[in-house]
Amino acid sequence: MIRKPWHTLLILLLLSALSANCLQPETELPFEILFESKSTMSGGPPIPEPTFRVITADSQIESLGFGHPSYLKDLDFERHFVIVAFHGLRNTSGYYIQVTRIIQVGSVVTVTVVRGFSTEHAGRDKVVAPYCVVKVNKSSMPRRGELEFVFVEGGQTLARQTQVIP
Repeated sequence: MIRKPWHTLLILLLLSALSANCLQPETELPFEILFESKSTMSGGPPIPEPTFRVITADSQIESLGFGHPSYLKDLDFERHFVIVAFHGLRNTSGYYIQVTRIIQVGSVVTVTVVRGFSTEHAGRDKVVAPYCVVKVNKSSMPRRGELEFVFVEGGQTLARQTQVIP
């Protein structure tokens, strides 16, 4: 069987592209927890399902619906960005959400969370919307620009969005 040179070139290009994606290193992005809420946000929106928001500018804070909290007041958005993880609405207090890991592989940033229930903070007949706010240092990122953020728990994707990190 005689192969044409362009077939060989095409196969080499495909193999090169596949191996480049497989060889991208996994980078652990350090983060700092700024705030964890086990109750509904003061004046905030009742977010019904687990989701998250990536905040890259001071002007975006108001869009979260809970004012301009003091822990975000002096944040340097040139050096950091913020991820707010929402648990979703619950019909009793005691629920929580925690960001446990943030990793970047190429243009994908995976935010791992744990959602749970604590009898210590349990109550009745109170609708709550727990959330967690973390700060991520941009200098630890191997790549910026348009990135896909994936919000996961136990290997299950809860939400995803594309965000530009300047």
